[in-house]
Amino acid sequence: MAYSLSAKAKILVDQVGIKPNIVLKIDGLDEIFGQVETAKIIKIGDPNLFIDGSWTIGGLRVDENSRPWISLNKTSKNTSQQLLQDKGGTSSISNVSIELIDKDNELVKIFQPSTQISDILAAKAIVYMGFKDGSFPEDYIEIFSGVVDMIDFGASSVMVTVAHPDQLKRRDVFTQAISKINGSIDSVVTTIPLVTTVNLILPSSDLNSFVRIGEEIIKYAGISGNNLTGCTRGQENTIAVSHDDEEETTSYYVLTGKPIQTALKIMLSDDGNLNIEENIDIESVNYTTPVNIIEGAYFFNETNIQQRLGLVSGDLFSITGSLSDFTDEPITGFGVNELGSYILIASSGRPNELTTSATASLKSKYNVLPSGAGLGMNTDQVDIEGHEFVETLYGSGFPIYEVKIKDTFLGKDLIENELYYPSGLYSLPRKGRSGVGYTSPPLAVSEIKTLDESNIKDPKNLRIKRSVNKWFYNNIIYKYEIDSLEDKFLDNKITVSADSINRIKTGNKSLTIKSLGLRSNPVTSNLIDRVSRNLLNRYQFASDYVPNVKVLPSVGFNIEVGDGYFRL
Repeated sequence: MAYSLSAKAKILVDQVGIKPNIVLKIDGLDEIFGQVETAKIIKIGDPNLFIDGSWTIGGLRVDENSRPWISLNKTSKNTSQQLLQDKGGTSSISNVSIELIDKDNELVKIFQPSTQISDILAAKAIVYMGFKDGSFPEDYIEIFSGVVDMIDFGASSVMVTVAHPDQLKRRDVFTQAISKINGSIDSVVTTIPLVTTVNLILPSSDLNSFVRIGEEIIKYAGISGNNLTGCTRGQENTIAVSHDDEEETTSYYVLTGKPIQTALKIMLSDDGNLNIEENIDIESVNYTTPVNIIEGAYFFNETNIQQRLGLVSGDLFSITGSLSDFTDEPITGFGVNELGSYILIASSGRPNELTTSATASLKSKYNVLPSGAGLGMNTDQVDIEGHEFVETLYGSGFPIYEVKIKDTFLGKDLIENELYYPSGLYSLPRKGRSGVGYTSPPLAVSEIKTLDESNIKDPKNLRIKRSVNKWFYNNIIYKYEIDSLEDKFLDNKITVSADSINRIKTGNKSLTIKSLGLRSNPVTSNLIDRVSRNLLNRYQFASDYVPNVKVLPSVGFNIEVGDGYFRL
C-alpha cells in the first residue's frame, strides 16, 4: 500500500516550485532537525501564543524546536530497494546518513549525554520527507526509521547515520545450547541433571522445548538450577533409552504457528516483560474534547499516538494515577482530532476525568515468546499494521508451521527463509519499518499506483530486459517435512510449467524452496500449489526488467518498493 497523505500534503505534492524538506527526529531530543524550518499547527494553549490579525487558530507557525541545520551536501539523497520475491526478501540500503551543520558547536552540547538523553548512540530515529509549507508531522511521511548507528563529528558539521530496523533482525535467536549430562540416567527419569543450562529456552504456548541426547529427544517443562524438570521421554518419533554420564546434550525447539503471526512474535518478543513505552502523560479520561465524551477513551496531547508508537488493536494498555487504574487491558481502537489523539478500550463505567495526573504504559500483544526466542524490536520499527493486512487477505490459506530448530538462527534468516518464503511472502521494508509482501497479482484497492508514460520521466529512454539467467524459472521444487534427527527432508513436490519448457528451450531451471516448518498435510499441499502457480506466473517466461525508472514527484513522493504496477 502507498503512503496515506494528508489533504494538505496531496495539494502540496502537485504544486510546481515547492521546496521539499527532510526532517530528522531523534527520540529523547526536543530538537527537530530540518533542511528548512519546520512548521506546526497553531493550537490554543501553545506557549507564547497571542491573538491579533496575524494569528489564525488552525494555521501554521514555526516550531520553537525547529533547527534548520540539515545540509544536503553529504546527506543521503536517495534510497535504493529491489524486490527479490524469488529469494524471500528485498535488497535495500542498510542506513541513511544525515549531515548537520554544527552551528556554534550547539550539536556537541545537544548530542552529549545529558538529562535529555542518556546517549544518542542506539537512540531511535526517524527520517521524514515533506514540504516547507506543510505542518510537521501531519503533512510528512516517514521514509526511514531506525536507530542511530554512528556519529561523526567534523570541523563544522556532524554526520548522523541511522541504521534501518531490518538491521536489528541480524541478531541471533535460539542460540544452540550445548552441555553434558551430570550423572547417568535411565529411560524413565523425568528430572535430568546437566552440567549447565545456559542458553536453554523455557517453553511457552507457541514453543516446545527439548534436548537431544544421542538418538533420543526429550521434552522439558521447566528449568531448576542445572536440572531439566517435567521431562517427557522419547519425543519426536524417538525412543526413550538410558544415557551415560557426560553424554552430550544439545537444544532442540519446535516453534508452532502461522507464518505472519510467528514472525511478529519473534520480532517483538523480549521475554514478555518490556513495555513499548512507559509513563506517557494522559490528558483526560473519556473526554476527547472539553465537551465531548467517548466512554473508554484515554486522550493524549500528541498528533497521533497510534502512528508514533506503531500500535494496533489488541496491544495491552495499563494506567496508573487515575480514579480507576488497570493493567494490560486490550486496546479496541484509536482516534484523532484537532487537539490530539486517543486510545480506546472496552468501557467498564470508569469515571470521567477532564484533567488527570494518570500515566500510561503500553505492551505489544505479540510480546509473548520467552527470553532467547525474540529480537526485542519496538513496535515503531515493525510495520505491524501491514503484516496484519496481509494476514487478513491471505492468512486463511497459510498452514500452521512446526519449525524444527536444531541450531542457532540469525533472526533475519529464520523470519525470511523459514516463515515468509515457503508461503509466498517476502521481507519488504514499508514506511521506514520492517514489513512484508505477498507474491500475488495487484489488488484492486485505491492505493495502487500505475506507472506509465504519463508519470515517468523520459519514458522513450526506457529499456526492457529479459534473461534466462535472471528472473526465469520453469519449475518450482518444494522440500519439506524435515527429519527429527537427520538433516534431510522426507517429502517434496515439484510443479512444472510445460508451456515454459516448450517455449524457451533452455532445459530445466529450478527454483528450490526448503522448509523446516511445513508438514505433510492437505493444507501444505494446497499452499505449495498456490505459491508455485504465482511464482511460475511471474517467472516462467522470464520476467520483464525495466532499469532506471524515474517517476514524477506527484507520483513518486508517497510510493516505495512493492507499490503499484508498471504498464508497458
